[in-house]
Amino acid sequence: LYCGLTLPDGTFAIGALNGEVLHLDGNLNLLDRFQASGYPIVGIGMDHEGGLWAATDGDLVRAAWPSPWTQLTDADGLLGSIEDSAFFGGRRYVATSMGLFAGEVDADQRARFRRIPELGSDEVWDLAVHDGRLFVAHRFGVWQLSGAAFTRVSEASYPYEVVPSVHHAGRLYALSDGGLIVLERGPKDYA
Repeated sequence: LYCGLTLPDGTFAIGALNGEVLHLDGNLNLLDRFQASGYPIVGIGMDHEGGLWAATDGDLVRAAWPSPWTQLTDADGLLGSIEDSAFFGGRRYVATSMGLFAGEVDADQRARFRRIPELGSDEVWDLAVHDGRLFVAHRFGVWQLSGAAFTRVSEASYPYEVVPSVHHAGRLYALSDGGLIVLERGPKDYA
């Protein structure tokens, strides 16, 4: 750590020699961090518009503050390698190598994620929002979320991509190790 600044909300912005800016609360707990530069940060300040400036050994960087970027990690409940994400039904869903996770906002207004128990901890490779539903390419088939329930619409193993048809409104294609899967909208669900 090399330099720092008290922000108007009582938190701290700290410039580090590795080019990161650390955002700490009043008790010096890490709230967020971002890579501002590849150079060491040697000075940090704010302008009259609320922008955070970092002077480095090689450049001058300005970030909107609070930052429009948010970093979500395992500390927020996300586990595994991130494969895809989609916004559906007012929530962020994230596909990972360890399952499907749904976002919620906690009492501190921070995003937190929980694994969807119906799908377990198996790989999820792709998400697609189509026809008012969320489609999930899961290790053991394609699932759909319609309303509050997940149902499996294909048992094909290892589907890795779900693509809505551009020519047929009630059709999706899933690509899997076994080939092409065509899913058609029925009276209630896709099959």
